[in-house]
Amino acid sequence: MNKTKRQLLRYFFVTLLIFVIVSSSIGCFGQVGGNETEKIDPTRTQLYVANYNGGAGSVWLTNMKKAFEEECKDESFEPGKTGVQIMINNLKDEITGYNLYSKMSSYNYDVYFTTTPREEIVNGHMLVPLDDFIDEPIGFGETATIHEKMEEYYLEQGYWALDEKIYYIPTTQTHFGVSCYDVDLFEEKEFFISAESTEENLKWTGKGKKSVGADGIENTYDDGLPVTETEYKALLQRIKSRGITAYTWAGQYPNYMNAFVFNLDYLYDNGARARAYKTTRGTVRNSEEKDIEINASNGYLAADSQGALKALELTAELVNQKNGYYSGNAFKTTQTQIKAQNEFLLSVKTNKRIAMILEGSWWENEALAMFEEMSEGRGNEKYAYKTRRFGVMLSPRLNASIVEDTSTKTILTSNSTAFIPIYSSKQDLAKKFLKYFCTDKALRAYHVTTGIGLAYQYDLSKDEYESLSYYAQDVYDVFKSKNIIKNKEDRLSDVFRKRNGNHYPYFYSSNCINGGKEEVSCPFTTFYSYPTITARDYFDGMKDIYRLLWEDLPWQEVA
Repeated sequence: MNKTKRQLLRYFFVTLLIFVIVSSSIGCFGQVGGNETEKIDPTRTQLYVANYNGGAGSVWLTNMKKAFEEECKDESFEPGKTGVQIMINNLKDEITGYNLYSKMSSYNYDVYFTTTPREEIVNGHMLVPLDDFIDEPIGFGETATIHEKMEEYYLEQGYWALDEKIYYIPTTQTHFGVSCYDVDLFEEKEFFISAESTEENLKWTGKGKKSVGADGIENTYDDGLPVTETEYKALLQRIKSRGITAYTWAGQYPNYMNAFVFNLDYLYDNGARARAYKTTRGTVRNSEEKDIEINASNGYLAADSQGALKALELTAELVNQKNGYYSGNAFKTTQTQIKAQNEFLLSVKTNKRIAMILEGSWWENEALAMFEEMSEGRGNEKYAYKTRRFGVMLSPRLNASIVEDTSTKTILTSNSTAFIPIYSSKQDLAKKFLKYFCTDKALRAYHVTTGIGLAYQYDLSKDEYESLSYYAQDVYDVFKSKNIIKNKEDRLSDVFRKRNGNHYPYFYSSNCINGGKEEVSCPFTTFYSYPTITARDYFDGMKDIYRLLWEDLPWQEVA
C-alpha cells in the first residue's frame, strides 16, 4: 500500500469515527437533559430504562412510564411484588456509538431508547433477538403485531443481522437535512411561488393562490414551494433582494450540512446510487451520462454519479461567499444546533431576519426553551410556541426528467431504535414495555408530545392533530403522505454489515482535495474554507476515496 493510499484510508477511518460520534450525539436528537431520580419502591418490580435525551426530550417517556405503571398496577412480575416501577435515566453520549459498545456490560438498563447500535453490538450477541416478539399480538386491547404496524421498509434497511435475526426496532421517523422556513415571513415578503407562474416567468405571492408544489395537489403543505433547481435559486435571490438572510445552520456539526447534500443526491435518482453502493447491486447513471451496473467488484463506481455531481454544484453555489445566502454565524465552529435555532427564532426581533434553518424535523421540540423565553412578558405572546408558524421546505429536485414524478417529494428516515440487552434479567417485562410503546395510544401520545413521527402505522385524531403546532402539522402531513420516498435501502451487503459504518462515504463525510494533500469532511465547509475548490474537485476526490476504501474491504471474508 503506497503512502497516499495509507493517508487517505487513515483519514477516512478517523473521519468515520468522528462522523459516528457526531451523528450519535446529534442524529435525530441534540440537547442534553437531566436524569430522573425516584426512590425505589420495594413492593414493585423495577425496570431500568435508558433514554437518549435529545430533540425528542424525555417528557414523552415520563408520560408513558405513568401510563404503563397504571396498566400493570395489579400484575406481578416477581414473587412477593405487585406492579412495576419504570426507572428512567436520561443520558446522551453514554448510550451511543462506541461508548455504548464499550460500556454496555457495566450498565444495568433493561431497555434502551437510543440511536442505531453498532454492528459489533448487533452481531456480537449483545442484544435479545426480537424475531418472534415482533410477530406476537401487542396486547393492551390490540390484536395487531409490531411487525404488522411497522413501516415495512425498515426491515429492508439493514435491521437484519448477519445471523438473519432482528435485534432492535425503529422508533422515530424524521426528516434530516431539509429546511424549515418561516411561514409568517414568507407571507409578509411574498416568497411563495404564485399559481400564475410559468417556467419562463416566475411570479410571487404571500397570501394569494400558490403553485401546487411537488405533489401537484392544491391546498397541501408544499404549495408555493420551489420544486426545481431553477425555482430554488430564484427563491434564494428573491430572499436576498429583500434584505433577508436565507439560511442559518449548525456550523459545529457538519452532519447537518452533509445531510442536505445527501438529500439532493438521493432525490436525483430516487436513491438508486445509495442503494447500489450499499447493496452492491443496481444501476447508476454516471457523470458521463452512462448507465453502470454495480456489483461486488466495482461498487466504488457508485461514487461517479450524476446526482452526486449535481448536488455538489448546487451546494457550491449556495455556499459561495459572494452570494451572501447565509448567516455570519453559520460556519462558526461554536454554532451548535441550539445556537442556530436560537439565532433563527430571535431574528424576528432584529433588522436581519432569517428565512430558513437547515435542521431535522425534531428542531421545534428541541427549541422549546427559547420559545418560552421569547414569549415571556406582556405583548410577547406572538413569539410563543404554537403561535409562530413554520413549515417544511422540501429539497429541490435536480433531475429534470423526474420533476413531473409527483411520487418524488422528500425522504423520511430513522436512526433511532429501541432494544433489550442480553444481560437483562427482566426480558419478558422489557418486551411488554416495548409492546406498550407500539400501541396506538402510546404512539399517538409520543407524537402529540414531541411533534415527531414514528416508524409505525397510526393516525392522529382530529383533536390530536389540531393540538400540534403549525410546523408539527406540516411534519405530520408529510409523514402521512402517500407520495414520499422512505429511504428504502434494501439489505446491506454483508461486507458492510461486518464492517460497521464503512458504507457512510456516500454521505459525503470523507474526502481529500488538492491532490490528496488536504483532508476534508463536508462539502459546505470545504467550499467555504477553500473558495477555489470546485464541485468537480470535491467530486473527483470523493471518487478516489470510494475506490481506495473498496480495495481495502474484506470481500473474501463474505464470499
